[in-house]
Amino acid sequence: LNYDEPILGLIPRLQIVDKKDYTDTGTKEYDRMAFKYLGMLCFPLAAAYCVYSVIYNEHKGWYSFTLNACYGFLLTFGFIMMTPQLFINYKLKSVAHLPWRMMTY
Repeated sequence: LNYDEPILGLIPRLQIVDKKDYTDTGTKEYDRMAFKYLGMLCFPLAAAYCVYSVIYNEHKGWYSFTLNACYGFLLTFGFIMMTPQLFINYKLKSVAHLPWRMMTY
């Protein structure tokens, strides 16, 4: 909690800081790099799927389309958040005998 910069002068502000061992290793750099590249790939694909879904799929209404689109973005974001761990393990050589071809499966 940060008492120096309170919200509305009363409520202490919550401050989230990375652990020291996370910032000292290359993990943070590789995590940021993997998230950036996966985001550049997956978010435009998810937006393109929304456009495709509007044009070619049948929906009962806009509410149904909105729920399907939000669910698709949720799955895309979950995939982007989970996949960088494979990239980090490969770059840091923290998993023995993980060839690049096996990582793609």
